[in-house]
Amino acid sequence: PAVREQTHKIHVHREALETYWSGGPRTLIHGDCHMGNLFFEGSEAGYFDWQVVQRGQGIRDISYFLTNSVTTELRRKAEEELLDLSIQTLRIGGVSGDGVDPKWVWERYRAHCLYTSISSSVTAATPGLQPVEVARAAMQRSSAAIDDHQALGLLDEIIRR
Repeated sequence: PAVREQTHKIHVHREALETYWSGGPRTLIHGDCHMGNLFFEGSEAGYFDWQVVQRGQGIRDISYFLTNSVTTELRRKAEEELLDLSIQTLRIGGVSGDGVDPKWVWERYRAHCLYTSISSSVTAATPGLQPVEVARAAMQRSSAAIDDHQALGLLDEIIRR
């Protein structure tokens, strides 16, 4: 209920969020990496539907997938370990700077939960885009992530910066 009452703030302050999301290190991101855009060939997985490919913060794809396609219980259990694994993998690959700073990554991860809410609401409002059960699950999961990570409080901080 608290998220539902304040969701309008996400849309009202979308420009501030876009500015925030465009800062810092960027890379090629899928932009819409949810379970419905995954395919499997044997033991290999990949993404299709690259309509919103762009340069952005790499953590956006991770946040989007975990807050949209993974059950809330599993996300809560595994997200910190997965973010740490992501950071360590980037470091092994030679990446340095903000993109591998745990504090920077965690804050952006939290902020991108708000993006998942935007995406989920658009999907839910578009008849036939996804089955009702899928759209409902995405809304519930993104709301839980926003609540778990106090992302609306973070939005208030972003607006004040």
